[in-house]
Amino acid sequence: MTHEGKRYCAWVAGDPVAARFHDEEWGRPPPDDRAWFELLCLEVFQAGLSWRLVLHRRQALRSALDGFEPARVARWGEREIAQALAVPGVIRNRRKFEAVVRNARAFLAICREHGGFAPWVDRRMEEGGAEEVVREFRERFSFLGPVLVRSLLESAGRLPLVHDPECHAAGGMG
Repeated sequence: MTHEGKRYCAWVAGDPVAARFHDEEWGRPPPDDRAWFELLCLEVFQAGLSWRLVLHRRQALRSALDGFEPARVARWGEREIAQALAVPGVIRNRRKFEAVVRNARAFLAICREHGGFAPWVDRRMEEGGAEEVVREFRERFSFLGPVLVRSLLESAGRLPLVHDPECHAAGGMG
């Protein structure tokens, strides 16, 4: 697939939003805990859907989820979930919003205990690799199975990215 004269991984499919994510964010470490939480939320909403769809709904999700601020989302109850579900353009899945609220609480507990989310992930990666991170996620988080956790680790630069061979980022032509 090409976009603006460059060859991309097939999942980009000529989509400028996906191309921007591919070139500017994918595989790069999140700069802070809020950015980690945003990736975590996006992975929850990706479950059963395409990454491109989630990227196109990102702004609506940002609006609905208080700017992906985990401390705000962790305080949510039924009223806030209902309000979020009514935001135009969001992925309307109550179970995913409920999981995001539970995950915000777990996320904040990890940040308090380990001085941030990245140090916790990195320590788990050093101790047992991606399998250890997957195991920990299964114990602490909702709606994030092994495939989504690995996707999160790739997006956050903790696992190598797998580009299509012809993609410009893989050294392909274009």
